[in-house]
Amino acid sequence: MSENMRTVALDENDWDEEPPPYSATTEKDPEAERKTGFNKAYLFSVEGALKLIEIVLSLIGFVAVLAGGWTGSGFVGWTTISAFITTTIMFIIVAMNIYSRLPGFWPLYELIYLILYTLKYFICSIIAAVGAARLPSIVAACVICVVAFGIYLLDTIMAYKRFKVAKEEQERRRNEGEGGANRRSETHFCIIF
Repeated sequence: MSENMRTVALDENDWDEEPPPYSATTEKDPEAERKTGFNKAYLFSVEGALKLIEIVLSLIGFVAVLAGGWTGSGFVGWTTISAFITTTIMFIIVAMNIYSRLPGFWPLYELIYLILYTLKYFICSIIAAVGAARLPSIVAACVICVVAFGIYLLDTIMAYKRFKVAKEEQERRRNEGEGGANRRSETHFCIIF
């Protein structure tokens, strides 16, 4: 044998006392929670189904607005197409788990987005209802805007509940001392260690 190699005799009783220093742990890996990839469970969840319904309603609403050119169709058309694009982007961000890599507090962003589109669809419902006596396409746009308003309102209520839970979890982590890099002190100054 070479001089650098040593033979160590291990007794089986040595391992019963204390685990070796290289043993596996069961701690959560924060990087494992941040992995991106398609989440099939989100697709079949209530939240994912609502997003898909919102996408389809927004697209159909936009087509109905294009079919009948009437006063007020500009705002309704802009709202429906912007809701289609924004909701599609939000769906992809959540379904691909990209939001876990984005900075900031994601539940707040989602809640603000849903509140804005709920209000926009409420206004669109009123605008389309005023012009509904003229053309069948306006009646279709009005019905779609009312249904979309209801779906966005339901999604907003659910997002508010998720926001409250996430906020409580964030407060709990802050109080327990997790995430110490940007922890706030009692005087609310940011302390970076």
